[in-house]
This record gives sequence, C-alpha cells and structure tokens, in this order.
Amino acid sequence: STLTYKVENLTSGKQYSFYVVAKDKAGNKTNYLTKTVETLDTIVPTVSSKEISATSITANSITLSWQAATDNKTAQSEIEYDVYQGSTCIKSGLKSASSTLTYKVENLTSGKQYSFYVVAKDKAGNKTNYLTKTVETLDTIAPTVSSKEISATNISANTITLLWNAATDNKTPSSKIWYEVYRGSSLIKSGENITSYVVTGLSPDTQYSFYVVAKDTAGNKTTYPTRSFRTRVNKITLEIEQKATVVPRTNSVELELTYTFVKVDSNGKVIGVEAAAKPWDYKWSNNKGTSDVILLDKNCYFQDNRVFVRLKSRRGATAGLNKWKECSCGYLNVTGSHLKIRIEGSYFSYSLRLGGDPKDGYARFM
Repeated sequence: STLTYKVENLTSGKQYSFYVVAKDKAGNKTNYLTKTVETLDTIVPTVSSKEISATSITANSITLSWQAATDNKTAQSEIEYDVYQGSTCIKSGLKSASSTLTYKVENLTSGKQYSFYVVAKDKAGNKTNYLTKTVETLDTIAPTVSSKEISATNISANTITLLWNAATDNKTPSSKIWYEVYRGSSLIKSGENITSYVVTGLSPDTQYSFYVVAKDTAGNKTTYPTRSFRTRVNKITLEIEQKATVVPRTNSVELELTYTFVKVDSNGKVIGVEAAAKPWDYKWSNNKGTSDVILLDKNCYFQDNRVFVRLKSRRGATAGLNKWKECSCGYLNVTGSHLKIRIEGSYFSYSLRLGGDPKDGYARFM
C-alpha cells in the first residue's frame, strides 16, 4: 500500500524537488504533488587560515583576533564564534560581518601563560576549530626581597665589601636575577646572582654612598636603599700630651708617634686603636737608661665618646726596678688622620729626660 525509493549520491545541504507519476497499462497517468527536500548540511565552515593572533598584550589583558569563516549555507554574518580559555568557554555566540573578528580577554594575571582557541559554528551546528594560541601576559611584578638592607664588612682604607640579601621573583629564577651596584650615581658592578661585591680603589677616611638594583628578565626593578660607609683611616698620628712635674723649667712635652692601625665602626667612625705587631718604634730616654712604650690592645675601648688606651712604660734595667706602670689616655679629638690623646692617670715615680741636655730639666709624669 506504500511504496518507497531511496535517492542517493546527493549533495549535502542542497535542495532537491521530487514528484512521482503513476501509470496504468493503458498509459493513463496521474502525477503526485512535487516534494521539495533539502539534504542535511554536514559541511563545516571553512577559513583560509586558522591562526589566532594576540595583540595589545598587557599585564592583565590580551586582545585576540582571527579571520572570519565562510560556509556553504550560513551567511558569514550569521556564523557564530565561541572563544575558549583553556577548556572554558569565556565568550559564546559572537557574530560579525567583518572579515576579521576580535575579542579582548581581561582580568588576567601578570606574567602568566594562557591558551586560547576559537570555534566557528554554522546554523546547522557544524563546527570548525581554530588553532590554539598560547600567550603570556606582561610581567610587571618586581623582584621581592625580605630585607633591602645593604651592609658592609672588611672596611679598609681603600676597599669596602658590600653585602645584600638575594631577591626572588614570580617568573625569573633566583640564579637569573640581575644585580647592579652603584656608587653614587655610577654603575660599578653588574651581573647575575651576586649578593656581594668588593669595592676597590677608594680613598682613605672618605664616605661613599652605595645602592643596589635587582632586575628580573622582564626588566622589573627593585632598588635597595642607599647606604653610606666611610673607609678606614690609612695612617693615624697619635699625639700624646703629657702632664709633667717640672724640674726645673720644662712644663710639658708632646710626642707624635706614627701608628698605622685604627678601629672604626661600619660607618668609618674612629672607635679605638688596635695593637701593632710590635711595640712602637719610639723610646723615651731617662737618666737611668731607656724606656720602651707599648700599647696594650686588650685594654683599648670606647666609652662616652672617649678612647681609653693602656700604655706601659718600663724603667731601665739600671734602675733596679723592672716594673711596668700603666696609664689611661683620654680621647681628645680626631682631625682627619690625627688622633690626639692625653695621659690622664697613673703616676710614674721616676724621672724621664724629655730631650736635649739634662740641664734642660726633668719631668715626672702625672
């Protein structure tokens, strides 16, 4: 009661018209009504290039652009586009009659890598995927450091060793962080992964300012605050003023001794003197023989803005009393490399000749 016929080898998405003619043996005919049918559209949208471009890249946004697709059935303006970030669709149903489509992805993280792709769909739901585009947002995060304090060690008259903590970064490995060391405004050292530098060629008793800049591979910078340090005094003259009891005319004497070591703090301030490898190369003469003068390191200290130094003066052997006497010396002032101290204490019970003919007199140290 029902007849069927399968029409094959048709074209996808194409419209066809069919009708049927019934004939008896005498040749009489009856035409059935014409039936118009369209084959299913299974042809995906086409595009000459499936590349996605990324422009206007910032720390938090990326603008994607791609070429518009065409379709055998769906008008170009009616093709829909879905934008994916990773596996998540972040925009769907995007349409445009333009030959190039764009979409701005926002609220991204600085210095992070993202992957995007686009799907073009015709009205029949046929899809074409564009190639995945991997893009990294701009890195605008500067290196961080737990403490930006610059310290100094091994300060001498001509060198200062600078030390600072290593920085870390959200993108750049610590071994690749670049450091720049400045003296004043002049760059004096740069390199990867350095946390110390020996500054040479400095002048004695001079204050210098330094700062350090840490940079990641994106060029983001962190600056360590400026610190100032003073080089040591290279050579110091100790001027010792002695109060003396006069016999008969001489009332005082000043001796200048060259001494090549001085204790300073991290800022180069003089805070004391250090023991030399041997006694001072100076001798006081007295009428009993010769006395050596020695500085005792263990009794050097700084207190209340005064340097205290213990000296020993030994009587000559002919005196029969081979004893050491001690005296503390009060700090007076430092001018350049000149440190002046004055004997303030202990009494020496013997007389020392102060120079010249003995008739010039003797002084007893007080």
